[in-house]
Amino acid sequence: MSAMLRMWFVLLVGGAMALGVAACGGDDDGLDIGLPTDEATQPADGDDDADDGGTDEPAAFEETYPVNQTVWHQGFMIEVTGAVFAGTEPDIFGDQDITVTVEATFTNEGEDNWSLSSDVVLVTPDGPRNALLSDLAGVPGGLSVDGEFVFRVERDFDIETAYLLIGAGGEHRAQVPLGPDGGELVALEPSEPALSGAINLTMLDMTFTGASLRYDDPVNHSEADAGELLLTLYFDATSRRSGNWSLFAQDFTLATPDGSNLGADGALLPGLPGSDAGTDTKDLYVRFVVEEPAEGSYTLNWAGQDAWYAEGDPNPATFEFELE
Repeated sequence: MSAMLRMWFVLLVGGAMALGVAACGGDDDGLDIGLPTDEATQPADGDDDADDGGTDEPAAFEETYPVNQTVWHQGFMIEVTGAVFAGTEPDIFGDQDITVTVEATFTNEGEDNWSLSSDVVLVTPDGPRNALLSDLAGVPGGLSVDGEFVFRVERDFDIETAYLLIGAGGEHRAQVPLGPDGGELVALEPSEPALSGAINLTMLDMTFTGASLRYDDPVNHSEADAGELLLTLYFDATSRRSGNWSLFAQDFTLATPDGSNLGADGALLPGLPGSDAGTDTKDLYVRFVVEEPAEGSYTLNWAGQDAWYAEGDPNPATFEFELE
């Protein structure tokens, strides 16, 4: 055999032997070719991302925040009890529905069945969100129901800086902070100034029993414009003129601290039955739109039908009072 043929024979035999050793695996002293062991294929302890390629999908969550603040708007007392920041389980695309639900009790301070129609937005430094849902049916006069407002938000929404804004531009707006950095409470709470006195004529007495100052009108479920208040004067009437007579809103005017003379904005003035001994009709009122703040001295003037006046009666008759 030539030298060249002997070299090729050695190479072929050596390669076959190497393949055989690799196939048999050998013993502990055999050839180590670096095959992975069972231990090397297992994830390290605590490596949660080893099986999912490192993804970390958000899970469902729900966080509750107590609020317990009360505001008034459009004839409703609104007691905001709390807010719920929540997210659903992600869908197959990883999308998640995240909302803030503001829970409240709504009391209708008017007499007719009514639903709150105020504009409601959720506000943060990032901007406002309109309500997706207002879960509030009609509320009977003088009664309360529970309801809620639902807003869609982002996962990084910061409820600590959020507040609820109730009302439209140009009118008074209530503001309810949901967290400690949500600003000041703007309650628009009505007040009831002490009021007493009377207009006394020969045929008629108007005895004033109280007053209210409100930012809203519970009768018509409306809101006063910014910078204005609704002043309502309540009184009982005693008619000593036989038959059925009437008082009219246009006969009342109000002189204000700044010198203005206002006509009545509304009134409850049913017919007045009368008798020689005097017949009482209770719970009448006349309302005026005054500027805010309302403190100062006022004069109510009444110039009614001539039939109410006798000789010596002042015409117009006046009632002076002070708001503090």
